[in-house]
Amino acid sequence: MIHLTQRFYRHCARAALAACIALGSAAAGAVPYDAALLPADGNAAGPAGTTIGWGYAVANTDTALWLVFTGLSADTFYHGTPEALFDVPIVAPGSAVNNPYDGLNGLYALTWDSDTPEGFLNAGDFVLHAQWWDGDPLAGGRFVTDADDVRLAYAALVTPPDSGTVPEPASALLVLLGGGVLAVGRASARRQRREHRAGRHADVEHV
Repeated sequence: MIHLTQRFYRHCARAALAACIALGSAAAGAVPYDAALLPADGNAAGPAGTTIGWGYAVANTDTALWLVFTGLSADTFYHGTPEALFDVPIVAPGSAVNNPYDGLNGLYALTWDSDTPEGFLNAGDFVLHAQWWDGDPLAGGRFVTDADDVRLAYAALVTPPDSGTVPEPASALLVLLGGGVLAVGRASARRQRREHRAGRHADVEHV
C-alpha cells in the first residue's frame, strides 16, 4: 500500500511538473507583440489652448495565445491636461487593432493650457500593460502570464497660432465700423467739393 501511494505521488508530481513546463513553454513561445503610435513618429503638435492626441496600432503575432491589454501609463505632462483614451482591447491570435485619434477615441489626448509658451515641448513614453491568455478571457480562457511592458516614445509641441483664424466678432465689428467711417468721410469730401464748385460758378455769374 505504501509503495503504491509513493508511486501515485511520484506520478502526480511528474504530471504537475509536465503541466508547469508546458505552461512555461507556451508563455516563452509567445512572440512579443507589435505596437506603434499613430502618427507613427509619435509627434503631435498644436497651438496653446487646443487639444492634440495620439492613436495606436497593435498586432498579436502569436498564433495560439490571446493578447489582453490591462492598462496604460505615461510620463508626466506639463502645461496641459492629459486624458487617457485607451480602450484596453482583447486581441485574438494573429489579429490586429488600429485606433487612430479622432478627438474622442485613440490612445491619449492632451489639452494645452491657454498660456503655454510657443515652442514648449513635452516628451516621454507611453507604457502599454498586457497579459497572455490561452483563450478568449470572455469565453473561458485562462491566464498564462504577464506580457512584457511595451514603451512608445511620444513628443508634444506647442506651435504658433493658426494664421488663417477667422477674426473674433469684436474685431470684425471694428473692421466694419472703420469701413463705415471711411465711407462717410469720402461722401462728406465729395459733397464739400460739389459745394465748392457750385460756389465758384455762382461767383462767376455774379461778375
